[in-house]
Amino acid sequence: MKIFPGWIDHSELEFHQAYMTKEIGRIVEGGSFGGRLFGYLYPTFPNWKYDAVCAWDNEHTYIPVDEALSYFADINAQTELPENLMTIDKFKQDHPYASAHDIYFEDFHPLEKFDIISIGQISGHIDWQLQYQHAIEILKDDGIVIARNLLHNKHSTPIRNVIEKYFKIIDYSACGRNAAIQPRK
Repeated sequence: MKIFPGWIDHSELEFHQAYMTKEIGRIVEGGSFGGRLFGYLYPTFPNWKYDAVCAWDNEHTYIPVDEALSYFADINAQTELPENLMTIDKFKQDHPYASAHDIYFEDFHPLEKFDIISIGQISGHIDWQLQYQHAIEILKDDGIVIARNLLHNKHSTPIRNVIEKYFKIIDYSACGRNAAIQPRK
């Protein structure tokens, strides 16, 4: 199986898979980047609909040399060459089964709601409350949101503040970087 670029590790991929309990469903990932999550899930769940949302054009993120290191580590900063820029076209080439949307998550307005929403994007200008309130709007009544980056050095506190205010926590991934959450009723 090909491994696509991204910052989601194997235990986090398995955590997402554990919540795909239906034969047919719908998943959206905010911050899809190179499609590592979908590349992992699709072979097991080919009947699901996949929507990738990422601001490829606006964020200009490059494929890192070493994903275990910070994106800004010297070795990764050296990858800022045009051929290493992740684009929607590269994503579509690797994931033709997925619908790809080159926009910010809060600007994504689908016609149907989702069984699973994975929020994994990182950016210096994200309004986390807006992100998670939008997730509530496009989530099915029995759906699950996977909140990611809960151990991120900059974003973990604002993410946790929002999810603790608006969601009930169902479960944490083994590594603690993700939580399965549902809106408070």
